[in-house]
Amino acid sequence: MANNKNAKDALYITPVGTVSYDEYVRIPYEKGRHADETAVVGAYGKGQEIGVGAYNTEDPLFFRVSVVGRPGCTVFPTDGAKRYYVQCLRASLKCYPIEIESYSVVHNGAFFVIASYDQAPVSYRRYFDLVNSTYAKYFNETFGYSGFAFRSKLYVKRLKEVDDVAAQIVYADKQPAARGMHNARNYLFCSSGEPDATALTSRSAFVRAFGKQGVSVLNNAYRNAHSDRGSIVDLLNVGLLNRERLDDVIENTLVDYGCYTKKAIPNNLMHRIIALVSENSGAPFDKICSKLAIPKAQRGELLAKVMGELTIGLKHSFDASYKLCNAFVPDKRALAVDVVIEIFDRLGYSVDKIFAMLGFAYCAVIDGQCVYYNDELLVQIILKLAETRGMLVEGAIAKLGIIDTFEDPARKAYVAKLCRSRIGSVS
Repeated sequence: MANNKNAKDALYITPVGTVSYDEYVRIPYEKGRHADETAVVGAYGKGQEIGVGAYNTEDPLFFRVSVVGRPGCTVFPTDGAKRYYVQCLRASLKCYPIEIESYSVVHNGAFFVIASYDQAPVSYRRYFDLVNSTYAKYFNETFGYSGFAFRSKLYVKRLKEVDDVAAQIVYADKQPAARGMHNARNYLFCSSGEPDATALTSRSAFVRAFGKQGVSVLNNAYRNAHSDRGSIVDLLNVGLLNRERLDDVIENTLVDYGCYTKKAIPNNLMHRIIALVSENSGAPFDKICSKLAIPKAQRGELLAKVMGELTIGLKHSFDASYKLCNAFVPDKRALAVDVVIEIFDRLGYSVDKIFAMLGFAYCAVIDGQCVYYNDELLVQIILKLAETRGMLVEGAIAKLGIIDTFEDPARKAYVAKLCRSRIGSVS
C-alpha cells in the first residue's frame, strides 16, 4: 500500500486512493465503455481519482474474489500485461459501485477483497466481467491467443466478520510473497507495492463498516503476517484455485443451462455444453463425451458442432479449437469442411468471413490482382454443400457468397470450373 511506512501504530490502514461517491446522481450504465462493451482504458497519472459507480446502500458487502487464467495459459505473462490489467480494474470502477480493499496480480491469476455498495450483490460479477473481457481483447491481440483468457467461473467467498475480512485482505495482498515472486513492498502489482501516484486500493468501505476496531484488527493481521510467514497463506494451496474435477465442471455447466441430470440434455444444447466444459476444464473431447455417455458413432458430427461453437461463441480459431478438443480425426481437412458448413448453417455468413473467423487464408489483392489461397478446401466445401443440400454447384457457390469483383470479374465461373474438374476426376 501507499501508507506512511515508518509509522508503527497505523502502518496499513490509511486509504491509499481518493474514492468519489455520489448517492444522488446515477452514473449512466454506458459511461466508461466502448461500443463493443469493453472498458475505456488509458494511462493514469499522478492524482488520478478512483471513480466509483453510483451505489444504492450505505452498508458495504465484502467478498474475496479470485480470477484464474484458463487451463494451459499464462494469462499475465509480462509486467506490461499485469499493468494493463490493473488499468482495466481502474477504468471499470466508474461503472459499478465497487471498491477494491486489497489485490494482487500474479502470473496466472489475480486475488481481491472487494466491497460492493449494492443491495442485490450482483455488481461485482458484472464488474469483473467488464474487466476480464476488456483485458481478454488486449491479451488475445498482444499474445496471439483466441477465446477466453480466463475461466468463466469466479471463485468467490462472502466475508462478514471483521476478523475474516481483515485476514483475507492480508492473504490477497501477500500472494506474490507467498509464491516467492517478489517482496510484496517491491512488487508493483499488489496493494502493498503499488505506486502512490496510481494507487488503486482504498479502505474507505472497511473503515465505514468496522471503524476503529477494524483498524486495530487489520493492523494486527498485517503485523502477524510479517512476523510469521506461515500466516501468509498461499491461496492455491488451500484448494481455492485447484483445477476443478471434470465431473464438477460438467455438473455446473449443466445447471447453468437448466439441465439437472446428464439424461436431460436436449440435442440442440449438447454441442454448447461440451464447448463450455472443454473451455473451462481443458479436458479432451472424447473424455467429455464418455462422461456424457455419447456413443462413438455420434462423435464425428458432434465434434464439428462443438468446434463451430468454440469459434462462434468463444472466438477460437480452427487450430485453437482443434488443440483444445484434443480429438483424433483421420482427416483434419474433412473436419475443417464440416466446421465451415456448420458455421454457415448457423450464421449464414459468406465463406470469406467464415475463413477469417477460423483463421484460414482466403485471398489478398496484390498489385490490383486477387491472389487466392485454400481453393482446394473451398472446392471441397462447395461440393459437400451441394451434395448434402441437393443443389447444383452454381447454387452452392451463390449460397456461400462467392461473387465476381472488380479485381476478379470471372471468380464464380473459375470456381465452378474447379468444382466441375474435381467432379470429373472423381468419376
